[in-house]
Amino acid sequence: MTSSLLALDLAKHVFQLHGVDHSGAVVLRKRLKRNQLLGFVQALPPCTIAMEACSSAHFWGREFTRLGQSVKLLPPQYVKPYVKTNTHDAADAEAIAEAATRPSMRTVTVKSQEQQDLQTLHRGRERVIKTKTMLLNSLRGLCAEYGIITPKGSSWLTRDLAGTRQQLEAVNSQCLTLLFERSLAEFHRIEEDEKFYTAQLERIATTHPVALRLMQIPGVGLLTATAALAVVAAPQECKNGRYFAAFLGLVPRQHSSGGKAKLLGLSKRGNSYLRRILVSGAQSLLRWSPRRTDAIGRWVTALRQQKPWSLVAVALAHKNARVIWHLLRYDVDYCPHGAVA
Repeated sequence: MTSSLLALDLAKHVFQLHGVDHSGAVVLRKRLKRNQLLGFVQALPPCTIAMEACSSAHFWGREFTRLGQSVKLLPPQYVKPYVKTNTHDAADAEAIAEAATRPSMRTVTVKSQEQQDLQTLHRGRERVIKTKTMLLNSLRGLCAEYGIITPKGSSWLTRDLAGTRQQLEAVNSQCLTLLFERSLAEFHRIEEDEKFYTAQLERIATTHPVALRLMQIPGVGLLTATAALAVVAAPQECKNGRYFAAFLGLVPRQHSSGGKAKLLGLSKRGNSYLRRILVSGAQSLLRWSPRRTDAIGRWVTALRQQKPWSLVAVALAHKNARVIWHLLRYDVDYCPHGAVA
């Protein structure tokens, strides 16, 4: 029998397949190695292939689409409730098939290779920044063990380098001095890597027409614009800007029952990286809002008089997310005086 839905449990070397027909009856249970998968799918008649949106899912989604198959990516947290008893490859593939047949199940759009390239640059830059932060914290802690208290940030390694070396000479520890010099050289190498990733993102942002439109929004820079291009594969999947803001986790969690609404803190669902840089951009705009005389400056200033700083920053990030969705969905320019042109 021919399967209308083929569920695929992804892995590195061995893949589990679970096929069902139009009535939901199981017609296929099979394990394939990596070098056998594309040939097997190519020989199949057109059907829907369901997978979890996990590692390598977008690559396989593009490959299966190229072979003429319909691809459906499911969020893993929505597949987990359908796993019966113990977890193994066959049960996971069956759960994917069961979840894919639900009419209200949400899906993930397959990303293009250009979007994955953008995401790779952001991941590389984020990894470098984390490494630099770890190095600075470790070096500050070691200096504190010798009675040298350094300020936060990297300014003491750049602007006040001579003063820090004088303190090291006063301690008279050859081991600490050697470690400091090697850490300083490592710090400069990390900064060069960070500049490289930032330059690559800046080159893309200044040549991509959609990124140029997004950077017209106050509080949206090259990082936010390129990250939005990497994350949002199909803006039309969100009904409106409110849905997109909820997709990014910029709305309150709910614990409502019996007609009584109870709103909690941020849901923090969706892409945490894009949500974080949206809030960071909003905080930067919020610092300069008293000097702005435009509509967004007046709105932020009035809201700041009633609400705390963090709440206003998240509200501004929420507004920017909705504007980003509108520009991506309708392919229009940003209009600073109200409605989008």
